[in-house]
Amino acid sequence: MLNTPDHGNLGDHAIALAEERFFKDRLPDIRYKEVTGDYYRKNHKLLKMIVPKRIVLGISGGGYIGDVWMEEEELVRNVISSFPKNKIIIFPQTVYYHDDDNGRKEWECTKRIIQTHGDSLIFCLRDKRSYDFIKNNIPEMKNIFYYPDMVLSLDVKFDEKREGILTCFRSDKEKILSDEVINKINSCAEKNGIRIRPTSTVLDKNVGIADRENEVYEKLREFASAKLVITDRLHAMLFAAITGTPCVAFDNETKKISGVYKWIECLDYISLSFREEIIDTIKLADVDIRKENKYFFSKDVWGALERTIYEIM
Repeated sequence: MLNTPDHGNLGDHAIALAEERFFKDRLPDIRYKEVTGDYYRKNHKLLKMIVPKRIVLGISGGGYIGDVWMEEEELVRNVISSFPKNKIIIFPQTVYYHDDDNGRKEWECTKRIIQTHGDSLIFCLRDKRSYDFIKNNIPEMKNIFYYPDMVLSLDVKFDEKREGILTCFRSDKEKILSDEVINKINSCAEKNGIRIRPTSTVLDKNVGIADRENEVYEKLREFASAKLVITDRLHAMLFAAITGTPCVAFDNETKKISGVYKWIECLDYISLSFREEIIDTIKLADVDIRKENKYFFSKDVWGALERTIYEIM
């Protein structure tokens, strides 16, 4: 599994943790080896020389295929180009290219590289818009699959005392929620006498593989201690989903929140807001939270992913 994180983004670490557990729990006869993005960048020439053709390569899931995070985009291109004889599985991703000259140029570059790999490339998408984009733009590609974000495969249980509102907002290039709205949220909470705790799913330090599980679970425990989460970060919404925490989510620039929300829209405690109606949102912090909130899928998607991987192997 290539391009797992060694930075501080706990959403990406939660994906990597879920991927590793998926193989250990459901595919234990497959040997699993992880190569972080930093290690790959420093050693890709060596890996190209020593990795045999029989090894199936994975590219860790996330939301970085596109022209927003070009360093990650170029790593994906490098993997596909460097291992033309290996089967490659891209785990559930969001794909987003801006609809402008630069976005179209970058997509054409990536598209050509994908097309050269043929049927040996397996592309999993975690939202319908991304799935349709790949399906429509590379109609000859056979191995395209629609699967959830891997974090939704994590089964966690906490028994924390819940209080107040947890807010988790972006401050990077994917942010579109205005500071005015965030200030309105804070003032509404204050007016209603509800405590707000700001948090982030991105730590200001690197997180190594050895510390991943502890850091992810500490963050999940924080989410499980809130009565309500308000966020524009995808994995803050998913952390709320798997901890049974009511959440109101606002979309981001790449639309990955609204895309992945389709997998959990059956949950009555997770809401996607397209309008800035904050006052009613704040009042949700006073609701009684059911003990057994749990997400589910209408079909066994994890069993389907397991079978897909077995067929590929």
